[in-house]
Amino acid sequence: MYAGSIPTLASTFQRPRVIPVVLKFKPWVVASAGCGLAVYLASPPVGAGADHHLHLFSPVLADLLESRARGTDPELAALLDPVAFKTRSVEEVLSLLDESGLERGVLLSGAYMFSSPLLEDLDLDVPGLVRQENTHNVQAAASSGGRLVAFVGINPLEQGSLEELAFWVSHGGIAGIKLHLANSGFNFADPEHVRRLSAVFSAAADADLAVVVHLRSGPVYGAEEAQAFVDRVLPAAADIPVQLAHGGGWGGLDQGTLDALEVYVAAMERGAAGSRQLVIDLAMLTLGEETPLALREHAAALIRRAGLVRFVMGSDWPAVFRPQAHEAYLRQQLPLSDQEWDVIVGNKAPYLLTP
Repeated sequence: MYAGSIPTLASTFQRPRVIPVVLKFKPWVVASAGCGLAVYLASPPVGAGADHHLHLFSPVLADLLESRARGTDPELAALLDPVAFKTRSVEEVLSLLDESGLERGVLLSGAYMFSSPLLEDLDLDVPGLVRQENTHNVQAAASSGGRLVAFVGINPLEQGSLEELAFWVSHGGIAGIKLHLANSGFNFADPEHVRRLSAVFSAAADADLAVVVHLRSGPVYGAEEAQAFVDRVLPAAADIPVQLAHGGGWGGLDQGTLDALEVYVAAMERGAAGSRQLVIDLAMLTLGEETPLALREHAAALIRRAGLVRFVMGSDWPAVFRPQAHEAYLRQQLPLSDQEWDVIVGNKAPYLLTP
């Protein structure tokens, strides 16, 4: 779709190795992305829009992640943006949006990390820490003057996940739920895992909350896993907004992510159950200059095929890029026209289109 015929969102919708925060990165990928950061920071400010994929870790979680990363994989930890392990304020996030010309931001709680199998060797008060982290995220959004919205994080496989969700439904102050299947140790081949994930989507639908989900849970991922999600989980979403993180993958573009993206685009095309308000964020869709051109062209073709309004921007800050740098990087990586990019940058997910 091009100028004059591009619908608006409002008209369309009425790998980790050590710790969760670094699961999806390979050292060479992060290093490559970081090497060109100065170039991307020199780009002009983006147009008014939103960053749909931000994190604001509490001091407790930030300290835990830093100590875990530096203690088990110092080389990998050193490649991440140092700000990833710093305690940040709401004012800093708002300043980040201002520098990028962005109107809104979406704070995705990392509370699910406390129940990750990767941290099961630690003696953690998981329910207490999950509640504390989600509270930190919700309070941060509440103090932003309406510019930030909060998503609480839960592990769909954790016994108390639905109780944590029920608490926030009654408490209010949230736009939705963030799920991270890689951090949760999710397996699409396990029927019980799929059943529990579907139950969370159903509970979100009952509460009229959006869901942001990081779907890729391991190296083996593609059309089969994506089809299982579309057929056995997405229908439970009914008519709520659903946002697939990282282009439906986990950061970095490979054939498995493209095979999965084909399935999600096909679901949109045929109006599959639960897909009416389905959008895909482009956070870290590519990482590193080594991504083959053929893969990048394929991704651009799928974006056009699905319709530009189905894609939204997100940076996954503070992992590697600031939002402005991330947008400029993706513009350089994906062969879309400036006009097409301007549409995507201005898109907002359905949950940001209503008060």
